[in-house]
Amino acid sequence: MLYLFPTTWLVTYEPQALRPSDEERQARFAKRMKPLVGLPGTYLIKATDTSNNDELLGFAGWQTPERKPLMNLFRRDAVDKLNFAKRVGWTEAEVEEMWSNVDTSLCDAALGAYDAVRHEIMDDEGHWFLAPLWVFPEHQGQGVAGLLLRHVMAIADSYSPPRPMYLEAHPTARPIYERLGWVGCEGKEFAMLRRGPKTDMV
Repeated sequence: MLYLFPTTWLVTYEPQALRPSDEERQARFAKRMKPLVGLPGTYLIKATDTSNNDELLGFAGWQTPERKPLMNLFRRDAVDKLNFAKRVGWTEAEVEEMWSNVDTSLCDAALGAYDAVRHEIMDDEGHWFLAPLWVFPEHQGQGVAGLLLRHVMAIADSYSPPRPMYLEAHPTARPIYERLGWVGCEGKEFAMLRRGPKTDMV
């Protein structure tokens, strides 16, 4: 079964009264993510085990410095702001159904608050924004997250000057990013920033 719903998301944004089966929740989530494939300004990358029938190990979704507007794509209001329904041919009823297990007002308020913090820190400076990074539980602790991160870090560093990179991380996950040169933003519990290779950082 796909591990697409961290416990914090489930408890916070999907009230028990709204939840269908896990299979249905996954199907709805996958459908909501469909517009991201090929969306300009979005960079999706997966890690697979080529020795085991390309088994999926993890996944990362980035928004690039060129994306306008740059916002968390897990927000319900992103459907309207980025015109997802027209892009993939959804009806209004389909949109409502695929979000029917999510408390969208709570979700949009919380993720909108995160976006506001990112805007406060980055202002209008173009940057790479990570949301999300997932590694399946059975593959955690094996370097998969680092692999996914380093791939895009190399792309960001190829700009002249290197482009900054931003993400939100739970405090328990910070060491993973800190080892790769990310630093926490003062006074912001979840915000982390990286400006070029470690050797170039102050």
